[in-house]
Amino acid sequence: MSDISISSRLAEWAAGVPPIDDSRSMAIARGAFSDTIACMFGGMTSDGVRRLIQVTRNWDNGGKNTVFGTRHRFSPPWAALINGTAAHALDFDDNFIPAFTHASAVLVPALLALGESCNCTGKALLDAYVVGAELHTRIGLLVNPGHFKNGWHATATVGTIGTAGACARLLGLDSEGISAAMSIGFSLAAGSKKQFGTMMKPIHAGLAAQHAVMAASMAAAGINAAVDFLTGELSFQAHYAEPDLSREKCALDGLGQELCLSTYGLLVKRFPCCGSAHKTLDGFLHLREAHQLHPKRIKRAITWLPETMSRNLRFDRPRNENEARFSLHYNAARILLEGALSLQHFAGTAVAEPAVTRFLDRIQCETIPDPDTLTLSTPLLSRVELDDGSAYETAVDHVRGSAQNPLSPTDMAFKFRDCIQLAGIENIPERLFGQISSIDTCGPIQQLMDPIARLMPETE
Repeated sequence: MSDISISSRLAEWAAGVPPIDDSRSMAIARGAFSDTIACMFGGMTSDGVRRLIQVTRNWDNGGKNTVFGTRHRFSPPWAALINGTAAHALDFDDNFIPAFTHASAVLVPALLALGESCNCTGKALLDAYVVGAELHTRIGLLVNPGHFKNGWHATATVGTIGTAGACARLLGLDSEGISAAMSIGFSLAAGSKKQFGTMMKPIHAGLAAQHAVMAASMAAAGINAAVDFLTGELSFQAHYAEPDLSREKCALDGLGQELCLSTYGLLVKRFPCCGSAHKTLDGFLHLREAHQLHPKRIKRAITWLPETMSRNLRFDRPRNENEARFSLHYNAARILLEGALSLQHFAGTAVAEPAVTRFLDRIQCETIPDPDTLTLSTPLLSRVELDDGSAYETAVDHVRGSAQNPLSPTDMAFKFRDCIQLAGIENIPERLFGQISSIDTCGPIQQLMDPIARLMPETE
């Protein structure tokens, strides 16, 4: 290992890497902005976001930033808070597996907030996003999987620090400034998985985005912080994980070579629920379609989930939409009953529909030990048993929405439409859709945000 700390190495890379021109990484980042903006349209209708807007208006009356859910304007930190919460409210936003974060739900709102206030270009936002994804990965590799297994919500911890570095990159800070931004972010990073299934869980993403904006802005103002904050005594690793030289080596392997975003890609969600359920849902949907299974004939549906994933899905009989998003039983029941899972299945009284609640007892989730290496391609087995004693099973290795099994343009168009219709918007202007889909072609980002602001309700 070099005498230069991991903190300094990452800050020097983030400051010194030339403007990103890797076509694959930029294409993934472009798609991430489009997908996350769709999620913010849908998420602005959630009760948690509406309440957050109400309380935040009492704190901020002088901003100019666009917020999803209202025409009222906010200052950048509050805009990042609300938009980050909206991005994660439906649990429809992407996962970034190497970091264990919902990367885009933090990066996109934070960068939009700073970009709008500084009138940055869309291309500059994509550049900062790719740098941020690299920082998410490297910091995540330093502490995971133990960090996540111990109950920390990495989106709120790793996400805050990595996104602070991305925001500092957008502001053009040098390595000292980027280091300070991430170190300040370390002081603001917190969030437990105990909040899964509550309004507070998506607010974690909002707080991470808000704190990243604040951290980078403080660093830009010359506020300094500890230089070696990721490893060593009293560091992020020491407090949030366990010191591990193998993890430290892993965190720097290949830095400055191929970009992590290009290597790993994003897991873009097909269903609006916790990603730990998605392989099982893919498996059940495949069995239903391949064997034309009628729900009345299904006696039992079983899946085998590693402990880390099973613990995220702890609501066997959910009482509301927030719990339903973290219920393997509810989402599997919807897939087997209807062959689909959309945002409408979490709206109003859908969770309490008698046909669904009766079917929950037929779903069984067996928890198995985590394998030595739990990866995105680890196969997960699902099985459906019928009333005549016959059974079908399948093992899913690459979940739909992963780099190896991507969603189709049709899937993405359906998802975008599902989100904006939930927001009460029948359609958006073709020119605006083009700007959202190709954000790197935008000049000043205000050209994108002003038309979005005009689609917002005048009251909330």
